[in-house]
Amino acid sequence: MSSGIVSLLHGCLLTRIQKVLPLKGFPSGRSLDELSEASRRGIASSTRTEGTEWELPMQAAVDLHLSWKRRWNMEPTQSGTINPQDARQELITGLRNAHGLEQQAIEMLEGNVDRLENYPALKAKCTEHLEQSRQHQVLVAQCLEDLGESPSTIKDTTMGLVQNLQMMVHGATSDEVLKNSFAGYAFEHFEIAAYTALGVMARAAGEERIAQSADEILEQEQEMARWLEEHLPATVERYLMLVGSGEQKR
Repeated sequence: MSSGIVSLLHGCLLTRIQKVLPLKGFPSGRSLDELSEASRRGIASSTRTEGTEWELPMQAAVDLHLSWKRRWNMEPTQSGTINPQDARQELITGLRNAHGLEQQAIEMLEGNVDRLENYPALKAKCTEHLEQSRQHQVLVAQCLEDLGESPSTIKDTTMGLVQNLQMMVHGATSDEVLKNSFAGYAFEHFEIAAYTALGVMARAAGEERIAQSADEILEQEQEMARWLEEHLPATVERYLMLVGSGEQKR
């Protein structure tokens, strides 16, 4: 995956950390950059700041922030400008990855839909999203063509996280509906981060039409993620009822 998308995933993770850490002693009003600089000056997790002790999650967040900034050179340039050609190349790489993501989504959903006869609402939603994923792949291929890239040259590789999710989905187990729901929820959020990044890259490259396509796909991925989250309790309850009646093997 391109460094641009990975950096975006890192940013999403840090946002999650910032939302959770106030409960664990995150000093109010301090940005991660400020805390990173504090860490460079040797302020350890035992140091008290503004009357609040930094607990282990606080230091872990700072360490993560520093390590990713070093790895992907996330420090801003002196001019603070973005080179449109750099953005265009990252956009092409990101679109190729997105095409591969949609292929994995199609395969996961195709393998899942036929095994959901006891979960009609989930089956209907997965069937709907399967068709959306096929449309997404066509749209991504069109975006690549607009940039002078031929879809026939795209190599749909399976990335580490996606491969692990696929293994979970394709493993036939008694609780596969639960594992598939968990994997589907995680996969949707991976796609949400990817298409958010693509929108930023496209606009930086001056490709507004591609940015709008990314936004369109993003909206549908977000809607699917919301649906899965809202209906997960009902899916788990249905599973437990089937186990209790003997219709679902343990």
